[in-house]
Amino acid sequence: MRNKVLILYIVFCIVSIGRAETTYMVSEICQDTSVTNSLISEVEKHAYVRRFLPKEKEKKEERKRRKKRKHKDAFDFDGFGNNGLVSILLYLLVFALLGFIIFTLVTNFRKEEVIEQRVIDLDNLEDIADLNVNYELDKALKEGDLKLAFRIRYLGVLQSLSEEQAIRWKLRKTNSVYVQEMRPHQFYGVFRMLTKNYDYIWYGNREITREKYESLSPYFDQFTNKQSPTDGE
Repeated sequence: MRNKVLILYIVFCIVSIGRAETTYMVSEICQDTSVTNSLISEVEKHAYVRRFLPKEKEKKEERKRRKKRKHKDAFDFDGFGNNGLVSILLYLLVFALLGFIIFTLVTNFRKEEVIEQRVIDLDNLEDIADLNVNYELDKALKEGDLKLAFRIRYLGVLQSLSEEQAIRWKLRKTNSVYVQEMRPHQFYGVFRMLTKNYDYIWYGNREITREKYESLSPYFDQFTNKQSPTDGE
């Protein structure tokens, strides 16, 4: 019983005033009470564990929490919840979508630039197949330029005949030569009539009224729609 009381007293002293002072007190008590050295060591061991073990455990837990926070911050973005991987995928998806939109806009813009350049350079067409008839015709009509629209329609006829190999397109070849090449063709009469009107309006620098343009349009349609030829003489 006496030994138990003594042990409790020693533990109390260690907790209260520190290990160094308690050790001194234990030594003094041992001299008076004949407590063995092994008992002192055992008491000191238990007291040390009770004082410092909780602190070491708290430090380890704190280190674990910090490591988890660092790992989370590396893959998490503010405003997207706790799943960092999903956030990254969302960002990549948005950037990919924006990139695709920008690429499409730039590509279409460049195509329009090429088309506009061809409209401006109609006098120097190296290949009649490069002519975008529909685009240029719509543009001329929207601008109210019937004379240019009439020219584009005539060039469209030359393009159609060149594709059929009814004529052999060449940049500096005259329209009269094309008329001669068309002599065996079923559309010879219509083509000759349109050529006369074209030379008169374009090379003669004459204006064309809307009534005249609309009256000649069905003859142009015979080439584009492959209709049966109607005599235009």
